Amino acid sequence: MLSRIANTIKSLYENHTLALALGLAFIIRSVAAYSNYGPFAVDDYLNVIEPALRYLMLGEKPEIPALRFEILPYAFAWFMKPLYLIGVKRADYLVSCAYFIMGIISLLQIVAMHRIGSLVLKPAAQRMMTLFAATWAIAPLFTNSADIAGPSYICLTFAVLYLLRATHRTAGEFRDEDLSFLRAPLVWCGFFLSFAIFFRFSLAPLYFALGGYLVFALPKGGRLRGLLQFGIGGAMTAVLMSLLELLNGKMPFSTALEFVKYNFDAHIATQSYGSMPWHMYLGIILLFPIPVLAFVFWWPMLKAARRFMGPTVLFLAFLVSHSAIAFKLERYVIPVVPIMMLWLFAGIEAYADRRFMRIAVILLFTLNTLFIAPVALTMLQRAGVDGAIYAGSLKPPQIVYGIDPWRWGYYGLKRPSPEFVPTLAELEKSALEKNWPRFSVYRFLYFTEAEKQRLKQKGISCRLAKAFKPDFLERISIKLNPAMNFRRNDTTVYECTRL
Repeated sequence: MLSRIANTIKSLYENHTLALALGLAFIIRSVAAYSNYGPFAVDDYLNVIEPALRYLMLGEKPEIPALRFEILPYAFAWFMKPLYLIGVKRADYLVSCAYFIMGIISLLQIVAMHRIGSLVLKPAAQRMMTLFAATWAIAPLFTNSADIAGPSYICLTFAVLYLLRATHRTAGEFRDEDLSFLRAPLVWCGFFLSFAIFFRFSLAPLYFALGGYLVFALPKGGRLRGLLQFGIGGAMTAVLMSLLELLNGKMPFSTALEFVKYNFDAHIATQSYGSMPWHMYLGIILLFPIPVLAFVFWWPMLKAARRFMGPTVLFLAFLVSHSAIAFKLERYVIPVVPIMMLWLFAGIEAYADRRFMRIAVILLFTLNTLFIAPVALTMLQRAGVDGAIYAGSLKPPQIVYGIDPWRWGYYGLKRPSPEFVPTLAELEKSALEKNWPRFSVYRFLYFTEAEKQRLKQKGISCRLAKAFKPDFLERISIKLNPAMNFRRNDTTVYECTRL
């Protein structure tokens, strides 16, 4: 029986790799969508989730900053609508529904990785890369989310696929870069690369860097045509961007220009690195694919990077441009991960006959498998989201103290507004002036003993009723980067009475 099961799995892996990978990814990302209904980052909530909920429940047109597009809030509202139409009104269920659909869309990235493998890898390495793309433990954090890293990750994978289609050919079993031009692929390379920029403007240097590379890489006879096709692909996205801006009462390209101006004024001009030094992204990249094993793959990946110069130019453009900006976050690396996956498995293929590599690959897939469940079951920003949901279930009067950001979508868009106070003195003043005999306080972190004593002196006694803590992986992220992840910490609800 066991041998039959093993043979069936082996047959599926060898003969139906893509179907197996898509099936596994569907299960993992469905579990992740069910487990998580929180935003990946504060920006996701403010610019996508809450505007989408307001549009769905209240009919309000999304109002987001000038340096963002409105397409994602509308898309999220549509993704939530099937559940909303059957009577589901709870934000956590609606957001999970949208995450589920985002997870299904993200399966396209696995298809693209499989096709990349068919172009430049032998079957054994192609199968491994396809399976790894489907089961990469970290993927559900951004594929099942409202973060713009997810769409840009998918688009950049397709850009690499069409770049390789345009610049590679197979000669028997030997595969290497051949810069002959193969017509249409560069159109789609330009389109998907610019569409990745549509979601994350900071990727714009990649488009111009690749254009410069193609000037020298394409053969003279097809250089002009190739550059024109690459430009046409970019122009398709530019036209779409301009139309969206005109429909929303903006000038064409004003959104991108606002983004550039904001980043220059707030980050490049100040160069306030703080806890985000210039080498932060390099350090993160050197930990790929698994921190404890990364050093084993450095040399094979470096050799593969020299082989695939087109994708490598994209990667270097990302590294240089993003390292020059003071403001850095770990998730900004996500869009270029497909390039690192290509290097990884091309390097594994090149050293497949080495014993150390066979052991490293076994450890890689074993450790990655161990991380799948903890990541898929992680609830993002649990403390803030569950705290807001619980606070929304309480009867007024209610004071909200030090909560940033305030999550109306989870608290309840149609609930009466609580009293917001920025300081303890304002809390005391509000409670005493309103003369409430009983009230609840929803706050960030906990009252200290000194604060409790101060409240008692004012005739207010507060008792901890409920505490909401971040999940284990979020606690790790708080430890690793407290400056940027501090807001993921505990939230609490206190029941207060007048003495």
